Amino acid sequence: MVYFDLDGVIRWLTFDLRGGKSSRTWSEPLPDGRNMCDAISANLDYLLTAPVTPYYDVIKTLPEIHIITHPQPGWKVNTIKWIENHFDSHKLNIHMVKAPEEKMAFLGEGDLLVEDYPFFKDYSKIVLIDWPYNRCVENPFLRIREPQQLRNFLNYRRSLDEISNDIKSMCL
Repeated sequence: MVYFDLDGVIRWLTFDLRGGKSSRTWSEPLPDGRNMCDAISANLDYLLTAPVTPYYDVIKTLPEIHIITHPQPGWKVNTIKWIENHFDSHKLNIHMVKAPEEKMAFLGEGDLLVEDYPFFKDYSKIVLIDWPYNRCVENPFLRIREPQQLRNFLNYRRSLDEISNDIKSMCL
């Protein structure tokens, strides 16, 4: 199964706040000097209106979407509303965790997480969406630089899963 992080993979929180640019580092302040999380917490409605990333159009077409997200305190209600406004609920599974590292606990054997976070200890199960702030990550399982690469990867992964299921059914 492939899981998706929300912010930085599907929802583009930094885009409008940084004038259409990605931050160069994870902790880079906004142009007005504020921390991004503090700025959003001061205006929680932004969580409802934040734009989608370029990868959204690829992800929204999937038959099932599994999101694992780590919302900041106070962000949960508007984050759920944003997700519900952008996806069909019948094909959506949302998992909320208390810390980024907890996302790894959802991953079983063969599972992968499409993510942008640059501070995991192990990237062997991470498909990394490339942004300037995570180029410090060395040797992720796979680094995605554009939506078509993500589409190709997901199609390849789906083909492998179908072959595996066919083999299993022949052995029964």
